[in-house]
Amino acid sequence: MSTIEEYKALINDGTAKILSTGVEWSKWLRFAGNTYTYDINNSIALYMQKPEATAVAELLEWNKYNRKIHKGQKGSIVYKDLSLIHISEPTRPR
Repeated sequence: MSTIEEYKALINDGTAKILSTGVEWSKWLRFAGNTYTYDINNSIALYMQKPEATAVAELLEWNKYNRKIHKGQKGSIVYKDLSLIHISEPTRPR
């Protein structure tokens, strides 16, 4: 399966999951409040990949805030500027 197909599947499966129960809808709303800078499709894709995420951004954005992404850390797929990109959650500064 291509990455675009995987992305579309995430959105379709995510929509069905979010609308399945009131509890799932509440979880989604809480998550969406933390990812409000992303459009609805990317927000759903992020939710399906990492529902416990509290903040997501591209690597360069995390670097601005002195947050580091560890080498080999897995990112999430989102669609931006007509291409798929990976974004990550940072580690906490020490």
